Amino acid sequence: MVLTAAVPVALWLLIVATYGVSTIYASLDRAGHHNNLSNYAANPLWVLTWVFERTAAVGRQSLSPEGLMSIMAASRPEIRVSSLISLLGYVVVLRRYWKSSDRSVGGFIRFSLAGYLVYFLFSVGAHENHLFLASLLGIALVWQDRRKLWAAVVLAVAANLNLLVFYGSGGAEIERLSWGLDISVVVALGTSIALVIVGLHLLQNDA
Repeated sequence: MVLTAAVPVALWLLIVATYGVSTIYASLDRAGHHNNLSNYAANPLWVLTWVFERTAAVGRQSLSPEGLMSIMAASRPEIRVSSLISLLGYVVVLRRYWKSSDRSVGGFIRFSLAGYLVYFLFSVGAHENHLFLASLLGIALVWQDRRKLWAAVVLAVAANLNLLVFYGSGGAEIERLSWGLDISVVVALGTSIALVIVGLHLLQNDA
């Protein structure tokens, strides 16, 4: 037990010794102030960005003449609503974990993954590469429970699709328009539905 706790503590001490407290704090502070609806994350807020740009709400940029979307800053009310939804999601996940009898490593990973999906789906400022951690958690979950292979595959596919739809296989932004529609919206809608299904499954007591 002592050894188990000593490993993460030693890792954090190494990180602090390497980078310093001020650098770590500045990095976390910057990460917490990415107040765009979605930074190319294929989630419901990217779909919402498309809706706002399509309707060209007052004070908002509209779609390009060709129909290409761009990143949109979130207003204070939108940030508050997003934060509230995310907070409620975290509470639901914590409550389900508390009420479950699963205190295994697999259970901890399962509920951690469910909480992370709440962040990706509903928090402002998520980026296109943030599903990478979810895919790693999915692999770790399969290591504990082979029945979760399908969920890990969904997460891995979603993580890669999110990157491919914006940057292709070469890392440069690609042409996303098809018949006047930004295909990233379709990917975001499909990804959102798939991740909600995975998240709800992870919260089931017999999952």
